[in-house]
Amino acid sequence: MEAKHNAILSQTEALVIASKCARVLKERFSVRKVYLFGSVTGESPWHDRSDLDIAVENWHQLLLQQMEEKKDVRPAVIDRALSLRLLDYLKFRHRFRHTYGDELLWEKLRPLAEGVFETFEQLQAQLANITHHAPRFTHCGY
Repeated sequence: MEAKHNAILSQTEALVIASKCARVLKERFSVRKVYLFGSVTGESPWHDRSDLDIAVENWHQLLLQQMEEKKDVRPAVIDRALSLRLLDYLKFRHRFRHTYGDELLWEKLRPLAEGVFETFEQLQAQLANITHHAPRFTHCGY
């Protein structure tokens, strides 16, 4: 019986920690919705190898926005044009995952398919460039 009590206590402590993480995501990173799920919320049994399951609404788009320039804080990780281009790929990914293949139109997919290598090269180049600036903003809180 004692082991079960400890497991419940650990789940309770984990839920407190997960709730704090959700609060930080909202306050510091302007996340609108954070979802806690899995064993920490009781959806499945809590055990000694349980972890924290946390999902953030639109986190892909938030990541792209955060990679753009932060004025007076740090240079852009990627420029606005590349961010918008990657957003097109995110929209395609969402549509692909949530529709059937017969709803995909080649006329709309063609620019993405033809531009994937160039987009990847731009992403590689801009990520490599940011390492040049890294020492200037390592203390900015990111």
